[in-house]
Amino acid sequence: MKYFTLLILLFLVGCGGQVGVTGKVTFKEDGKPLTKGTVVFQKPLFMASGTLNENGEYTLAAYKPGDGTQKGEYIVTITGAEEPSAKDGEPPTPLIDEKFTSPETSGLKCTVNGATTFDITVTRPLAASASDTPAPK
Repeated sequence: MKYFTLLILLFLVGCGGQVGVTGKVTFKEDGKPLTKGTVVFQKPLFMASGTLNENGEYTLAAYKPGDGTQKGEYIVTITGAEEPSAKDGEPPTPLIDEKFTSPETSGLKCTVNGATTFDITVTRPLAASASDTPAPK
């Protein structure tokens, strides 16, 4: 029995365990914090996330609050950074450029080798493009 317990402990240690990851999300334009949304760290077959607080800070959790994440290379995105619509049936208003919401376009990568601080700078959504503006008559 003691050998079985030892094997389980070695397996758990060999998996690398969880390490703490924290950070802050701010706007490039004015340095103010993003206070709504969730920061998501993704790698094949694994994900950890942290909800932004009123100071724009997050702490990653994979299984329970604050437990951190596994070591490895991550693509980082931000989800849910939006204001609810004032009118029923209208979509929410995004607070950040939509590129930060997709793993294919965020451009955010983080290598976690131990306790890590990963601060993120985002931009606000672009104004309506010229193609959305009607041509003068």
